[in-house]
Amino acid sequence: MTMSSDMIQSVLALISGIPLALGMLFIWPLANKFGKKNMVIVGCVISILGSIVCLSSPSNFIVVLIGQTLKGISSISGAYIMMALFADVLDHIEAKVGFRVDGVSMSVYNLILTVINGLAVAVFNIFYDGGWFARKSVTSFFFLGFEIFAHGFLILVLLFLTVEKNIVEEQKQIAERKAAEK
Repeated sequence: MTMSSDMIQSVLALISGIPLALGMLFIWPLANKFGKKNMVIVGCVISILGSIVCLSSPSNFIVVLIGQTLKGISSISGAYIMMALFADVLDHIEAKVGFRVDGVSMSVYNLILTVINGLAVAVFNIFYDGGWFARKSVTSFFFLGFEIFAHGFLILVLLFLTVEKNIVEEQKQIAERKAAEK
């Protein structure tokens, strides 16, 4: 049976999405045992490996399927843990400065989602349509290679994140402060 490119994309999306759906069953016990930051780092490492697998033989459907399945597994921590880790950072800031910064942080988050997403599409299209590089190479870099760099950078940043060390005490401090204000 020969599959069209649309069918291939559908199969890849379906197969690589299954781990993400199943991941909600086991990610929280792992995060509770090993820490949210560590689980996000593991997810980034698995994503890098998945991208490398896909780049190793992008014309081989089975190899790409294996790589995309790894990338689906890597998405679990980002989908279910990352925002909880972000909430810990917000709690840490509140414990230190005495007030919430959710509004500012959500404004920055929305700015990143809208502006950076638009810029990313524009930059991709410039390289894809510019004729400077083969379209296949541009697609491979922007959909796989760039993720390797981005997740590597995220790992480096997360190595310095220590909010989980004292988060229980800081959340208790916030609760006591709020109770005293009433």
